[in-house]
Amino acid sequence: MGQLVDELKPRYDGKINFMAVFVDEEKELPVAEKFNVQFVPMTILFDKNGNAVDSLEGVVDKTVLSKKLEELAK
Repeated sequence: MGQLVDELKPRYDGKINFMAVFVDEEKELPVAEKFNVQFVPMTILFDKNGNAVDSLEGVVDKTVLSKKLEELAK
């Protein structure tokens, strides 16, 4: 998943912030609990106000993620 994000990240520079959370690290457990992460990897998309608007479980197809990001970047 990291490779895909690294590939797409420059396209959305200044429009979308990307953040990786490693839920297997104890310090990140509160984040996993807050967003009910039950699958790894899991992608959670937030709007510009910080509201979770979508989540994608498992490895995400580049086309699917690109479409979701385009919607958020508007």
